[in-house]
Amino acid sequence: MPYKRRARVLFVADGSEAALACACAQRLGADWLDPSADKSPPSAATLAWADLVVSLDDSAQATMPSLPPNARHVHWHIAGHDEIERRMLGMIGGMRLLSRNLEDPT
Repeated sequence: MPYKRRARVLFVADGSEAALACACAQRLGADWLDPSADKSPPSAATLAWADLVVSLDDSAQATMPSLPPNARHVHWHIAGHDEIERRMLGMIGGMRLLSRNLEDPT
């Protein structure tokens, strides 16, 4: 893994989806991701830690506070465990692709 550290991903939701997404990230992407889960709205300290903030329900998206300059926000409209796993595999696949491009710029 060529990155200096794993990507810090914060999953935010009012329900149990954040914990579910965090567990899925740990299971599928431990080499790539440093996941955490929080209830909505997350604290300023938690947001400062994150590279990527993923809101998982409409309430979490609507109450998302301003992010620090180092963090990016995306919203996943989740319809269950299978959707979380599919999106997680897509995120990890994108990181692997970027990693290969960094190792071999040709």
